[in-house]
Amino acid sequence: MAAIKTLAFSILLVMAVSCGSDRQRKMDLILMTMETASRGKSIHLLDESDTSWCRVMGENICTLNRLNTYQLHGNPRNRTPELREIFKADEFDYIADQFKKRVSFKEKDFTSNIQLISQKELDNKSDFELSSFSYFTLSAPAFSENGEYALIYISEFCGMECGGGDLMIYKREKGKWVRILILGIWLS
Repeated sequence: MAAIKTLAFSILLVMAVSCGSDRQRKMDLILMTMETASRGKSIHLLDESDTSWCRVMGENICTLNRLNTYQLHGNPRNRTPELREIFKADEFDYIADQFKKRVSFKEKDFTSNIQLISQKELDNKSDFELSSFSYFTLSAPAFSENGEYALIYISEFCGMECGGGDLMIYKREKGKWVRILILGIWLS
């Protein structure tokens, strides 16, 4: 009986530590992405993750082939490494599934220059207010199965016909996330 209790406790401990480390690596990526986006200026962030960015005009773009096409037709400085060189199609399917998860940023500890805004607050703004209001959205962070790569989608809406969205690809090097690629998804 004591052996079963010890085994059960050990399993719970491993689960708690792995969940904590998973939460921490997600938070590290979220904070790094937002700090880069804010560049020290005050910004607004939608308080929940963007789960719809993979669907552009009714079409699913979160496949390795589609995103690789975006990469090859986009900015020439961001053509290497190609996504196909980093991931296999089935590996990327594992990553893309993570973008569907909803993440609340309300409990995250952002710096004072990042202020959260809810969808309800945005919906209550008039068209005139929205024409000059700027805010960001983030996807849930997604990680490769081996934990070596991380991806996060970020978009900025800066008025009526102003904004853009990018997929950031990071690689874990010496215990830190290093951005290796930016894929431009849309620009207005």
